[in-house]
Amino acid sequence: MGSSPDQMQFFSVLLKLMGARSTIEVGVFTGYSLLSTALALPAGGKVVAIDVSRECYELGRPVIEAAGVAHKVDFREGDGLAVLDGMLCEDGGARAGAFDFAYADADKLQYAGYHERLLRLVRVGGVIAYDNTLWGGSVAMPRDMPGSSDYDRLVRDSFLRFNAAVAADDRVEACILPIADGVTLCRRRHALPPRQVKHPPFPLLIAQHDEDEFLVLDPDIHHTCGIIGIRPYIVCGMSRGQPTRAVCGRIVELPTRVVTAASCHTPNKYYSEEICPRGNNKVLYISL
Repeated sequence: MGSSPDQMQFFSVLLKLMGARSTIEVGVFTGYSLLSTALALPAGGKVVAIDVSRECYELGRPVIEAAGVAHKVDFREGDGLAVLDGMLCEDGGARAGAFDFAYADADKLQYAGYHERLLRLVRVGGVIAYDNTLWGGSVAMPRDMPGSSDYDRLVRDSFLRFNAAVAADDRVEACILPIADGVTLCRRRHALPPRQVKHPPFPLLIAQHDEDEFLVLDPDIHHTCGIIGIRPYIVCGMSRGQPTRAVCGRIVELPTRVVTAASCHTPNKYYSEEICPRGNNKVLYISL
């Protein structure tokens, strides 16, 4: 949740070498990495800071203000995928390719989803950084290491898939840096083809919180605008305790009792995961 000092020093130098002026941060917490980024940007620079908790951001905001860089911060509260979807739709899509650098340090199970969206938001030659991609070194260890929790194994497996997918992604030049908990850097290589939009071939089932009823969404009614991967969980954003999804730049609330399927390992935790098309999992293009 908090980035390391050596990692932030590296990012500060990298941003200055790139001449970065416009950046995105997915996962802010109390704002340590946000402060470091804002300090590294020139006077007219901007960082779009995304986090599900404004409360955490407000804890660190006085320090950002005292440093004289609060004017560089555009804070947006909400689910990372939903906010990024909204940004892609802003101003008729004008923000696509408008950012120099992006940093993701949020829900580890959504990194593949962040990747697809951030690739469209950063410019050709821009850089995306992903935190925690070595996950305590567990990606190089047996899955059943003593002392590892179900959640650790879940995240480890997710990072193994993510790291492999990024390494095979010809849209980027990538490397993993062994600093802090592992940082994957991706440099966008070339322009991307138009975004493909498809309807799922069948209705999508979303589990309710009590997990004994389901709401069936008709894909002919709910039109497409995002990518949702189905593993053992169903993807849907959460905002202020209510299920939401971005639809062309606006956040819409779903019926009150409809939420993402709870993790079978961690009660009351809601995970969403997007799987790259190269994986063995089905990828749907839908919006709620």
